[in-house]
Amino acid sequence: MGLMIKNQGINQKIFLKRFLHALHISTYGQEDKTMDKRKQTGKLLIRLQKHNGWGCSHSIRVSRYAVEIGKTMGLDEKEVNELFTAALLHDIGKLFIPAKILDKDEALTKVEYQIVKCHIRFGYLLLKVLGYPGNICKAVEDHHERYDGKGYQKKKDAGLFAEIISVADAYDAMKNSRPYRDKMEAFEIFCAMATASGKQFNPDVWAAMSSIVFPKKQNPYAAAIETKGGVSVPVPAVI
Repeated sequence: MGLMIKNQGINQKIFLKRFLHALHISTYGQEDKTMDKRKQTGKLLIRLQKHNGWGCSHSIRVSRYAVEIGKTMGLDEKEVNELFTAALLHDIGKLFIPAKILDKDEALTKVEYQIVKCHIRFGYLLLKVLGYPGNICKAVEDHHERYDGKGYQKKKDAGLFAEIISVADAYDAMKNSRPYRDKMEAFEIFCAMATASGKQFNPDVWAAMSSIVFPKKQNPYAAAIETKGGVSVPVPAVI
């Protein structure tokens, strides 16, 4: 993994072990692993809603976008259902991030940012303990990877589920306000994501997403970009 709590010099493996122990994550393992996963997913989302309400709403919206992308890309019913679950739970690791950090209305410190980044690993471990399929656990762990290999864990091939969630996650994060920033306009979102296609985002996934949220017949943005000779808008940090 290689993540560090930089200002403290804490190796991530040690940090994870101590943090998860302190939060008694083992209590989650006492739940029946054979429980219907739809019911279990619902219970997890209720916990997330109580801990981070805006984050839970975000996860639900991301799951809807992810399903539409998956269908557009030709995934079969089983794959779409698994993608739906992975997208719903992509931020479930934030159950173990202090709410005061998640709800902070100003820029995070370097240490706080490193702590938030650990939600991908927390989510993976939690779902693994609860017996979720490996591809769902992997998508949760890898949804902050980039197509160019410059994401959280510097993985070059995160897998299609994670790449789909990444695009849906970024789009919804820009479309809606967060405690630390206002929402962006549609033109800004399109420019940011189009610019990041092939870098941050898998271009095939972006093509599918853009056909859904920016259909050509209703999309004046692409023509505007061409007319202006290219408009570059950075994708804001999505945590």
